Amino acid sequence: MSEHPIAFNFAAALAGETDHPLVYTDNRLVGANPDQLDGYWDTKEEAFVNFAVQFSEMAHTAQGHHLFVRRAPELVQANQFEGGTKWRMIGRFSIAKLKEKNGG
Repeated sequence: MSEHPIAFNFAAALAGETDHPLVYTDNRLVGANPDQLDGYWDTKEEAFVNFAVQFSEMAHTAQGHHLFVRRAPELVQANQFEGGTKWRMIGRFSIAKLKEKNGG
């Protein structure tokens, strides 16, 4: 277990601020279906389960760093597809770590 907690922050993007003590190492859209161009899943259950799996993988990567919530997860329904409704549970996240201190 890491001594550094994962921090969940509902904050605006801080990457442009030069005096900010964090460096963003990864930005992720979590929950999209990578096998479909539209990113949707066939069922609501698939959307929930795959969001959870992708989030777990991302959280493992972020362990010991800071995890920012850029867009809170949301269940999205789309009706325009042949064969019925499709779903996706989508959230946007960033992983950051503390900047290394310079020698001066």
